[in-house]
Amino acid sequence: MPDSLERARGNLSYLPHVEVIAGDGGEIDPGPSDATLINAGATHLHPVWLDALRLGGRLLVPLTAAEEANDPQWGRVLKVARQPRGFFAHFISEVGIFPCSGARDPELNDKLNEVFKRGDWKSVQSLRREPHQPTDTCWLHSKSFCLSKLRNNRCAECRNENRPRPR
Repeated sequence: MPDSLERARGNLSYLPHVEVIAGDGGEIDPGPSDATLINAGATHLHPVWLDALRLGGRLLVPLTAAEEANDPQWGRVLKVARQPRGFFAHFISEVGIFPCSGARDPELNDKLNEVFKRGDWKSVQSLRREPHQPTDTCWLHSKSFCLSKLRNNRCAECRNENRPRPR
């Protein structure tokens, strides 16, 4: 890794706003970020990836599943954007990619396999982080996050504020 780390630092040295860091990307807090790219297949989102996003910041992460542990990782690239009232989320493309060490969970792998097979991945519209019981609006529900079919993760009263008002 030291050779590739130094090569990356050298290749990007002309960009003063870029810092190359070696380590587990699920553990290192990069500080406030406008954009984060995870370049390996994960079954879940690390909280540090979401916590670091500035308002308007974006995260791209391949959410992938495999039938067996050594099988190829297939899934969809999830785009998450931090908005004033929560996280907007939707899938932008299909992906086949290598696994993300430290971001694979066997239970979530099985859940992802199930939900991807349903074929309704385009229904995902937001990401919820607050603890809640699973409902029919949860596309993928886990202990640390929920991909939701709701337009955003605001409460029902807040969602109603954008509806047209009678004149």
